[in-house]
Amino acid sequence: MHPAPFTALGALALRTKDAETAQLLVDAALGSPQTQPDVLRRSVHLALATEAEGLPRASRVARLCTRLLENAPNDHWASLALARSQVVLGDPASGRARLREIERAAPESSAAAEAQAVRVVLDDPQIEAQLLGLQKAAQVGPVDGLAEVAARARRLATLHALWPAWVAAAMADRRRGALPAARSSLQAALDLAPGASVAHVELAEVLLELGDASGAEEHARRATQVEGETPRALEVLAKAQQAQGKGEARRTPSWLARLTDRFRRR
Repeated sequence: MHPAPFTALGALALRTKDAETAQLLVDAALGSPQTQPDVLRRSVHLALATEAEGLPRASRVARLCTRLLENAPNDHWASLALARSQVVLGDPASGRARLREIERAAPESSAAAEAQAVRVVLDDPQIEAQLLGLQKAAQVGPVDGLAEVAARARRLATLHALWPAWVAAAMADRRRGALPAARSSLQAALDLAPGASVAHVELAEVLLELGDASGAEEHARRATQVEGETPRALEVLAKAQQAQGKGEARRTPSWLARLTDRFRRR
């Protein structure tokens, strides 16, 4: 099973939302006695993106990740997916231990940031509902209620050392124009989870609005290091460079804008 055609078929299945083809590809990867790591990685992505949550998906993802980790033991995202699956399959102790190992092995990675957040929610499932509510309110809630949303998010973040709650507080504060407060919350998030790429992107945007283009570029570059050259990281990097009048930035917006628009239309 060759990675190139498998990846192409997988991308087509995702783009057309063809769950049946995606499932056939995952079945093929599971049924092959020798499957290359790239194929296993794509299979995990396909399963998570197209199959309904529950025991069947968790079982399949756990099998894929176990095989992948046999050949790529340092694949922290595979380890994270396995930990999540172990929790769903009724083995939270193994899942929690694996999450802690990710945090220990790669403390500044995006996988470690995600593992930390998952572990906190796992320890107290009620936190997840609170966090989701605060995140939604911070993004789309009425402006006149954002101060309260930010205060509640900061309280949740402080009580549970939960970096996504700090990000939610920052989003609420940024929407209401309290930029110094947003900056402080994002810095607190990164103190807890240096690999939280969304916090780096948000902080870059806040710093741009505060007039600190150099600081914004630093965090934008850190985001590209953590999550790769994704459209959102490249977009804020280009804006930070433009704000400093760098020549490279003047050449960037045309192709970057087209790339970003293409991803947004998907």
